[in-house]
Amino acid sequence: MCKTILPNVVQANDENETYIDNNNECDSSTDFNLYDILDRSERMKIFNRKVNIEKRKQEVEIKERYVEIEKRDIGFNERDIAIKERDIAIKERDIAIKERDIVIEKYGIAIEKHDAAIKERDIAIKERDITIEKHDIAINERDLMKLENKKLLKYIKTTLTSQRKK
Repeated sequence: MCKTILPNVVQANDENETYIDNNNECDSSTDFNLYDILDRSERMKIFNRKVNIEKRKQEVEIKERYVEIEKRDIGFNERDIAIKERDIAIKERDIAIKERDIVIEKYGIAIEKHDAAIKERDIAIKERDITIEKHDIAINERDLMKLENKKLLKYIKTTLTSQRKK
């Protein structure tokens, strides 16, 4: 394997070995090394540039990872929000059920009050009927007393008249 430093320039690692670069055969004995023609400062510039490129690649990879983590965190946050919304909906449903139960209880109480009012009315009717019966009895007793008084008066009259005649 040949290391390409610049396009169509090959660096050989071992002497007199043949390497293939871009499907071209390279003979290390005839190939020249780029580092042989560059002075130290130029080689350092190239090396530093390669290092900077690698650093930037790593920084970009790190940024990509952070972006992925942030996306994941956003997904978690959205999930948490959805869970909270679901919990709120459940609580609202529970409140609606409790309100419905309260309405049903109030309706039941209203029915019981209505039933109690009907019973009170029935009792009042029975009391009225009893009062009417007592009144009727009192009238009958009065009529009976009148009758008895009449009979008694008649008896007294007849007895007195018969005693006078004697």
